[in-house]
Amino acid sequence: MTTTAGARFVRVSARSGYVTDITYLRGFRADLSPTRLRMCAALNGFRPPAQESFAYCEVGCGFADTTLALAAAFPDARFVGVDLNPEHVDAATRAAEQGELENIRFLAADFESLSELGPFDYVVAHGLLSWISPEKRKALVRFTASKLAPGGLAYFGYNALPGWAALEPLRQLIVARGGLDLAKALRDAGADYFERNPTAKDMLATIEKAGPKYLAHEYLNADWVPMYFAQVAAEMAASELYFVGQLP
Repeated sequence: MTTTAGARFVRVSARSGYVTDITYLRGFRADLSPTRLRMCAALNGFRPPAQESFAYCEVGCGFADTTLALAAAFPDARFVGVDLNPEHVDAATRAAEQGELENIRFLAADFESLSELGPFDYVVAHGLLSWISPEKRKALVRFTASKLAPGGLAYFGYNALPGWAALEPLRQLIVARGGLDLAKALRDAGADYFERNPTAKDMLATIEKAGPKYLAHEYLNADWVPMYFAQVAAEMAASELYFVGQLP
């Protein structure tokens, strides 16, 4: 299955619709830290999981810079990273071995195939919920609900509406109308869309700076679904996952 921007073809997983032949950007995601998640829960009146000894799973971990750092910071906890891309998992596994981290393991797999995992005190997914099909999104919610221990915390990052509505025309320009060149030409010519939507101008600058990997994973998946909070909360509640708080 493929999607295209200009002459650039990108392979996506036939099962998940997610880009699989281009690696993800490197980076540490502070909002995935158990410390922040515990703080968020406590500030909103909920008792968080244990501070030092806990089980943690990141779905779509990429190169696992975040999970590796957390495993080093919490030696008494147990960590699992799951990702579709074997290149991500191989690199993360080597990094864990080099860092002598014995409390972490990585699996190159679709999360739906991992029935033996869990329970976890934390299940987190950054850069996944808005970039998979509705069916796969519901499967992710079910997976999380089935693997989360009672009182556990889940974190889902997604593109939230109404803010991301202003970027849909930019994505259409990139995906359906000839790639970045047309979008940049319209911006440079002072097109009303960019003048009236500073967010779109800023996002185009971000794409130029971050490069092809960011472009592929942010915009070229088979699915790109910004969502209102109410929709996300309803889908979560259907699997008995209830809103605790917001990060950042």
